[in-house]
Amino acid sequence: MKTCNYLSKCIALVCVTYLMLLPFRLAAQEWAVYDASALPVEATPAFETSNTGPEPDFRIEVQDDPDIIGNKILLYDQPTISGMQTYTMNWNIGGGTQATLVARIKGLEMTNALRIMEIDIRNGNAGFRNKLQIRYDDTVQFERPTGLAQAEVFDLKEWHLYRVTMDGATYKLYMDESAEVLITGETDRTGSDNWFKFGDQSGNYSHSGYIDWIIWDVTGAYAPGAGAAIPSELSTDYYGSSSSVNEYKQDESVMIYPSPAESKVCISIPEELLYADLQIFNALGEMVYTSALYSTKTELSLKNFTAGIYYINIRNVKQSVTKELIIK
Repeated sequence: MKTCNYLSKCIALVCVTYLMLLPFRLAAQEWAVYDASALPVEATPAFETSNTGPEPDFRIEVQDDPDIIGNKILLYDQPTISGMQTYTMNWNIGGGTQATLVARIKGLEMTNALRIMEIDIRNGNAGFRNKLQIRYDDTVQFERPTGLAQAEVFDLKEWHLYRVTMDGATYKLYMDESAEVLITGETDRTGSDNWFKFGDQSGNYSHSGYIDWIIWDVTGAYAPGAGAAIPSELSTDYYGSSSSVNEYKQDESVMIYPSPAESKVCISIPEELLYADLQIFNALGEMVYTSALYSTKTELSLKNFTAGIYYINIRNVKQSVTKELIIK
């Protein structure tokens, strides 16, 4: 009888210990890492090349980091608009519908490229996909929803940390490991692929930038501070702080009228926005007009615009404002 009691206590102790450790086992997370010490197609795990292929002036090469001794960074330089070259990583997402990707990226100081990088993230189990676009006009945006999921970040030519979480159709971007979500995109784009890819994914834009590292995980959608920490061997230095990030503001002191408009539109701004840059984007996120505002009231002819939805961005060094414009 004593032996049975002893065995019962041992079994109970083992069960209690297992139950105590179970949350830690379930929460276990391990990053897959690309550290730019090798070309993407030579890395472990290796990326696959895709799309139509690069132009003759395309460059991709591993370089020594001038700021961190012993560190390697990857130069991706596709300065020609007509070329497309991407690197695809198939991730074993199982039956899950969540994933997290973090990357350290910067732009080039001297380039004619329009964008720094695009990262296309797809989850075939959930049936959705979305694309993060990092641009030389110091804006970041998700491809969907068009014109709405965007924000301004100070000086994207410097290093920044980009964390994208995917939870079904919901995509979120965190910058420089700030706990605050910078932009959220509820995508309406569908797909059956389980992979992410980076590079130049559009023949309408040129892309050039540096990648220090990319890490990814398919066990959950982890905000900064949640899940496993970024591996200690990877540099997490970035330019400035979360205060350098400014979400696009809907400033009521800026008026765009009439909307819907037909032949012309009036743009009214406060004096502090005098001499600000004016940019107009179509529903595809393409810039179709640019100028400067030299008066608090500007009348703009629409004779060269087709009917549709547009987004007017007005910005200077201190603030950025976006407004929707409908043209009939």
